[in-house]
Amino acid sequence: KNFFQLGIHNSSLFMISASKLSTFIFILCLLAPSYVAASNSPVEFDVGSTQELELARYEIKFFFFEIDPSNDDKFLYIMSDPDTTFDNYPHLYLSKRVRHPDHILNCDDYAVHNGFNSLFIPTEDITSKTTYYLGVRCASSNCHFNLTIHYTHDFLLKYYPNNPNFHFGIHYSANLIGVLKVEIPDDSQIERIVIAT
Repeated sequence: KNFFQLGIHNSSLFMISASKLSTFIFILCLLAPSYVAASNSPVEFDVGSTQELELARYEIKFFFFEIDPSNDDKFLYIMSDPDTTFDNYPHLYLSKRVRHPDHILNCDDYAVHNGFNSLFIPTEDITSKTTYYLGVRCASSNCHFNLTIHYTHDFLLKYYPNNPNFHFGIHYSANLIGVLKVEIPDDSQIERIVIAT
């Protein structure tokens, strides 16, 4: 990641008189919006599908899904696509080991941008069925969005010196994500590569 986000929760110090001897008990309370409960078991999410979700502020839902190594596509992506990008922040937390990932400190990967978020899992090196756990938390007053988990493949973009105006057409279904792989030519005369859509 090229950035790091640090979440700081409010803490309060309370001083309570316990007896006439003026004995004081200090209680430090960390007020963190974590609502993980034992009964909040992860729900299976079908890869290749989209679910419409609505969450209240700080509400979190957990899902699990399996990656099938027999699939020919090289990537699996997770996408939260909100109705509006303003005040609609569904955050994603992904883990292979934690069943209830709900924070950047207990997950393998995360996407906590305001509005649209996405995560990618390269599947080329996965040799057996692997279970992943996904936590989706609403970080705004309310969240209404579509959650998609889908396989996708990559498209190779190359520069052709003999045809510098070459256009590469990419076609895939609406509201899905493709991965662009750019081949950097070994040519000292090239100063920059511009990709335009």
